[in-house]
Amino acid sequence: MATQINRSDLEESREAFLSRMSHELRTPLNAVIGFSRLLESNRAGNQRPEDIELLRRVRTSGEKLLRMVEDVLDQSALRQGQLTVSLSPTNVADIAARVSVNHRHAAAAKGLKIRSACPEGAAPVPLDAVRFAQVVEHLVDNAVKFTGVGTIRVSLAIDTDTRRPRRLTVCDTGMGIPADRLERIFEPFEQVDASLRRSHDGVGLGLPMARALCEAMGCQLGVSSTVGKGSRFTIHFPHG
Repeated sequence: MATQINRSDLEESREAFLSRMSHELRTPLNAVIGFSRLLESNRAGNQRPEDIELLRRVRTSGEKLLRMVEDVLDQSALRQGQLTVSLSPTNVADIAARVSVNHRHAAAAKGLKIRSACPEGAAPVPLDAVRFAQVVEHLVDNAVKFTGVGTIRVSLAIDTDTRRPRRLTVCDTGMGIPADRLERIFEPFEQVDASLRRSHDGVGLGLPMARALCEAMGCQLGVSSTVGKGSRFTIHFPHG
């Protein structure tokens, strides 16, 4: 006698499997990243420049894989209604500038430049600092990934009277997104073109998580794009 399997049971089993595997991967990945960073620091002074560069590649690859694992865990938590944020006064200018600096090496490797225009003295915004940094990481990483030539700009607009941040924009000169695909990119595991999976890293969770986290913090994440000219992702901060 055949046993009928309920669809919800399948989804629950899938979520449990993904969560368990992701948790199991975090420990060895953190070890790889930690030991690579330790060796990369060259405290004994016996590493050749080419050795340090190889260690840097190991570390950055491990960090990229760890981010993918974290995205899977966050997506699982989101689907189960367990994604939480903790709001506190956050310096968005400092976070945006730091993320920009962290991506300059990856951008330079592709011949790209990252320009950051984040004025100092901006008023703090009630956000989850860790989660907000995660959002900006996703946006800048996406811009670097899908831009072949040109510049990526990270800019913060603030109110001149109150110094309160109004919006943060990540603008690239990449391939652009067709109008009929703009909202699809915020769906899990979606990409502008499925064939891009073969030439670009990622599983299509970065932008969906970025939007979900923005909404959880009371922000809005929007996008505008022109095919062949680039895309502009904008975080609109809550008014208050």
